[in-house]
Amino acid sequence: MKIFLFVLLYLFINSTLHAQSWKWNVGINNSSYQFVNSSGLQADFMKPQGGISISFARNNVLLDTIQMISKFSKSAFFFNNHPAIGKIASQLHYEYGVDLKEFNAVGDFQTVSVAYNTHFAGAFVGFGPEFNLSRGYYLNFFVRLGLSKMLSGTQLLNNKYLDLSENEMFKPVQFFTGYSVEINKRLADRFSMFIQYQKSSTNHQNPTGQSYLNFNSSNYSIGIRLSKF
Repeated sequence: MKIFLFVLLYLFINSTLHAQSWKWNVGINNSSYQFVNSSGLQADFMKPQGGISISFARNNVLLDTIQMISKFSKSAFFFNNHPAIGKIASQLHYEYGVDLKEFNAVGDFQTVSVAYNTHFAGAFVGFGPEFNLSRGYYLNFFVRLGLSKMLSGTQLLNNKYLDLSENEMFKPVQFFTGYSVEINKRLADRFSMFIQYQKSSTNHQNPTGQSYLNFNSSNYSIGIRLSKF
């Protein structure tokens, strides 16, 4: 977690040096709960349930070679003499941001119906290439890391709502790993729209023989992207 926070701080400081854009998107977070009991057996009665997802991010070029070449420096001469390396470097992007997501699930255990409704707030970072597909279309693929904390949550069990705020499976900060695939369409000089698919999950393991919970989500969203003026 300390490494994640250090990377987030470094990207925030470094982002003022390179080309950048802002992204807003909203979508559906289709999540599933993977309960494992103290014997190591995974519950199979839980089913995925959709929820709302909202995020705001800042996207940056890792190395703005065009701006660098315009300056008289050793780096500028290097990329001017090695255009292939400069092209690869200019395709690498990173982003960081915040999000709000619902992680919901439903199920039936024997004759008992159960439903979970939870709201998480978090921060994330991503890194990967962005490719120009021509005609104003761009494709990017990001590896993503994120931290999320539950703001509120309830469990519906036997027609009764139970507060999850002190539940040991839901209360801790959750560490997510995953990836995203995004297609952008440039509609104007500094304005684009995009669709995104994101896959992420936690990876808790408890060797002490206690029950634990992992979240697994597939997120589908649409958004807008504004380049820096």
